[in-house]
Amino acid sequence: MASTSSISSKIAFLDDYDEEQEEEEQMRLTCVLVVEYLSSRRDKMPTFYVRDRLEWERHIAELTVE
Repeated sequence: MASTSSISSKIAFLDDYDEEQEEEEQMRLTCVLVVEYLSSRRDKMPTFYVRDRLEWERHIAELTVE
């Protein structure tokens, strides 16, 4: 009877190992997908933004008219 319980405990250990491997593979896949998504967005996004400076005197005059 002791041998049966030790075999079942070994089988349970192997089952847990398979689940851990599956979780690890899913985590790796998720990481790869996130990296691919971010790298594809980086190509589309500019590295810097060009903004026009406000001419404050003109801006104040326009606001005053409004």
